Amino acid sequence: MGNKLGITGDALTEFCLEKHILSLAVFGSKLCGTVADGNNLDLLVEFDSAYMPGPTALTAMELELSGLMGRKVDLRTMGELSPCFREKVLDSANVQYAQ
Repeated sequence: MGNKLGITGDALTEFCLEKHILSLAVFGSKLCGTVADGNNLDLLVEFDSAYMPGPTALTAMELELSGLMGRKVDLRTMGELSPCFREKVLDSANVQYAQ
């Protein structure tokens, strides 16, 4: 699985294990190759069912990932995706990490 995130696989694995992340996938403009410098990076995240971070923890994760990747990161769970385009996102998302 190719890493489109600009960080090492080891750093990504360490982050995901520490944050109870089961999978992390790129979707949106980065996946299509249309992202411009300064644009955000959209990531679909799935957490261990025993761990659901609150808004503050999720924001802290976004900030930490933004620092690691050198661009603003937006984390989205499947439940946050609009039903209107959820299937399209799931069909096109490129998994970067999975347990």
